[in-house]
Amino acid sequence: AQANNLKNIKVMKASGQIELDFQSESIDIVLFYDVLHYLGKKDRKKLYQEASRALKQDGLLSVYPKHTLEDNPIQQFKELNLNDVKREIEDSDFYFEEKHCGIISHDDGLNQGCVLNFRKK
Repeated sequence: AQANNLKNIKVMKASGQIELDFQSESIDIVLFYDVLHYLGKKDRKKLYQEASRALKQDGLLSVYPKHTLEDNPIQQFKELNLNDVKREIEDSDFYFEEKHCGIISHDDGLNQGCVLNFRKK
């Protein structure tokens, strides 16, 4: 964002905390890419609630749920498939909008994956 002089993007790097440091209904888009598998179900639910709180009405939640059953399963996602993650988010004040599948950057390489987009209800 800084390299391209984009002033309306705030990158937030977290180290495990669930609370997002944003005012309620103050942001347009939340990205959770390759992070959800670190959290247990209870903490993921809290994170979705916090995203819903921070997002403006009809805001976008975009998720790359890496490490599901279809995609190198590990940690908290080792028994969940992509549809399980989709349902989990839909149960948290979001409706599913679309899925984009293709080549995605991950760590130091590229792999096939899917991004799920949701809107705040």
